[in-house]
Amino acid sequence: LEPTATLESEGGKRALGVRWHPHVAGVAASHSGAKEVHLWDVNAQHISATLPAAPQLLQSLELRGRCVATLAKDRRIRIHD
Repeated sequence: LEPTATLESEGGKRALGVRWHPHVAGVAASHSGAKEVHLWDVNAQHISATLPAAPQLLQSLELRGRCVATLAKDRRIRIHD
């Protein structure tokens, strides 16, 4: 199978996690372990928003409705609305 989209962030950092939005088609979130989360418009193949994730290494992210939740190595869960 050939990919229908290829998403590349600035700086060329490798992605460590990707989550599809459960209710909105064509929206995904990714993180590279850095201190930010990228929200993607997959159809346009570009970053639509960048959120600050944590002052330490990001370990997990989740999308629910309008919110993005992140979990970092500092053991804090951050909710972005």
